[in-house]
Amino acid sequence: MRSYKEIKTKFKPILFSVPMIQAILSGQKKQTRRIIKNISGECMFCGCSDFDCSQCKSKTGGPCSWVNSDETICSACIDFPTDNSKYQIDDILWVRETFYIDYKGITHYKADPDQYNYAGLWKPSIYMPKTVARIFLRVEDVSAEYIQDISDKDAIAEGIEIADFISVATKYYKNYIGGVHLFISPKKSFETLWISINGRQAWDENPLVWTYKFSRLEMADIDLDTFLN
Repeated sequence: MRSYKEIKTKFKPILFSVPMIQAILSGQKKQTRRIIKNISGECMFCGCSDFDCSQCKSKTGGPCSWVNSDETICSACIDFPTDNSKYQIDDILWVRETFYIDYKGITHYKADPDQYNYAGLWKPSIYMPKTVARIFLRVEDVSAEYIQDISDKDAIAEGIEIADFISVATKYYKNYIGGVHLFISPKKSFETLWISINGRQAWDENPLVWTYKFSRLEMADIDLDTFLN
């Protein structure tokens, strides 16, 4: 097998919250979902306009008919193509996370154990420079789906937590907004996690999302010269 140093890759940043960083580090989180931007009158997948359908014409030979006026999906893209997704297969994602660089130049990561004694000093993940990145993810698969179509298996791969007072063998999962843990399914647990991050409307409206499946890379697999330049 070729190493990732031998494959021409694109390095792209991605942000995760502290709990999701912890799930990645534990090996539990292997997927992430991001809402597909919806611009009125523009296809969410190919970007063509309902006024000109230029990209549709190149695909089909003629202008398309729009199949979803609310989400602006043109008929040429009814199978949800992934050409325009932010991340593509084989991209290497460098993870931005909440951090702090102390006076000695040592980087501390809030997701690590016993790292909560820097209150007021933590820097938001958006400001993390690539020079202190420690987590790299290779995109294995890209697809589009409605958020409510997530399966129990994929919900687990999103990094949801097993309820802390329930036996691991029972596999009941955490409720992130209700405070009640009993008998919650993986999908329901993910729903509460999604709502806690994005708001209830972002679940109830059942938006289309990009689904990215990834694997974590070792630092030895990364061409740091290419990454940092």
